[in-house]
Amino acid sequence: MKIALCLYGQIRGVNSCLDSLIENITNPWEADVFLCFNNSSQEDLIKTSKKFNKVIKAEIYENEDLNTCFSKSFYKNLIEYAKQTLKNDSSLYSYDVNFLAPLVGSHSALLARMNWFKLAKMIENYINEYDYFLITRPDHFYTFPIFNKSFLNSEYIFKYDGHDWGGINADFLIIPSNIVLDWLNFNKSFLNDEQYVDYIISGMEKIKRKNSEYLTKLMFDYKKWNIKTLSMNSFISSDSPEDKTTYQPIKSSEEHIWKYDCQFSKCLENYNLWQNGYVWKNFSDKISLEKI
Repeated sequence: MKIALCLYGQIRGVNSCLDSLIENITNPWEADVFLCFNNSSQEDLIKTSKKFNKVIKAEIYENEDLNTCFSKSFYKNLIEYAKQTLKNDSSLYSYDVNFLAPLVGSHSALLARMNWFKLAKMIENYINEYDYFLITRPDHFYTFPIFNKSFLNSEYIFKYDGHDWGGINADFLIIPSNIVLDWLNFNKSFLNDEQYVDYIISGMEKIKRKNSEYLTKLMFDYKKWNIKTLSMNSFISSDSPEDKTTYQPIKSSEEHIWKYDCQFSKCLENYNLWQNGYVWKNFSDKISLEKI
């Protein structure tokens, strides 16, 4: 079984996170690596590439202009819907409509989805060489090894259990090769094609916080993709408390640097289970840490 690790987004955590990724993911799974970054330097790309044994492809690209790269219906319908939502409800803040950020709201949600669209172009000629693609950002710190890859099943997309903010968090996904291009490309077409506009708006009307995670849930529901959850073994970290972040301030202690309290505490809880002899077990709906 062959695995490809795909890192996307901005290059962050090179000094503190990548070694943990190599020790706990790429080495146990003997994964090849694809690097698809934006808003980063060539120097950081070279430094990142040198960390891994086998990088198949590595690129940095300029961000597309979000004001022009989508269809007319996107700006006329979805953008206007988000703006009107904020205008009509004074209790909402910009991050409450971040599924269209940074055009409306905070964060860089749209840039991440455009990054996945770029990643699809990078890996499309390699699809038949791998069974699964693990797609994640480079600034996760991994505290214990991933499960045996024989647990994977081509009928499922695998995601972390938790840190979903009311939807589905896409920071860490393991996707079968027969689905991966559909996932990566659908992130743009779902927003760009007029046929999906009413579906998105009707879905967003059901929740107060119209965030990027809920948009991902709408995509999964529309496609009827099966999900299998796995215990969280990493948290978003950084090389220093002063590193750049799109929204929430970086926090630190003598031992750790983290971004989200809920993610950090859950990961440490699972790490303690691992330290106390719990092992990965494979169930019909999840892969989790359990007593021997």
